Amino acid sequence: MPTFQLLGINLRVSESTANNIFDYWVDILRELLPASLLKQVIKKSDELWVKEILEKL
Repeated sequence: MPTFQLLGINLRVSESTANNIFDYWVDILRELLPASLLKQVIKKSDELWVKEILEKL
């Protein structure tokens, strides 16, 4: 997936490591956020928007 390739480049890790990092955080967010909001977080790639949502918790 190009998204994980780009994430890996930005984090200076492999594509599979970037995917593992994403999965790790999604599991944590799954515990914190309602399902409808989690879907929005996963779809939306805007880091500031995600940070804003998490700060409201």
